[in-house]
Formats: sequence, C-alpha cells, structure tokens
Amino acid sequence: MNSYFLCKKDLAESEKVMDMVRLSISNGETLGEVAECMFNIQKAAKLIAGEQREELVNT
Repeated sequence: MNSYFLCKKDLAESEKVMDMVRLSISNGETLGEVAECMFNIQKAAKLIAGEQREELVNT
C-alpha cells in the first residue's frame, strides 16, 4: 500500500514538473534555459505536490 502512495506522489510531482516546463516554453523560454532552471522547477514541483497532498489529508 505504501508503494501505491509513493507512486502517486511521484506522478503528481512529475505532472507538476511537466506543467512548469510547458509554461516556461509557452512563455518563450528555450529548452536550454529550461534545462538550466530544471533544479528549481523540480524543487518547486515537489513543494506544490506536497502542499496539495496536505490539503487533501486535511479535508
């Protein structure tokens, strides 16, 4: 059961990363610029996914 929640957490983080990459590209950034910021994008996605998970637990 724990593996289910870990996979779900990883999926949520991956979806957030892809959303942020798409947004960056649609705002005119190049893939090189996105790649340079990938660490920050992944960190932000992890925070957002964690906050959303906490909101679900608290409801």
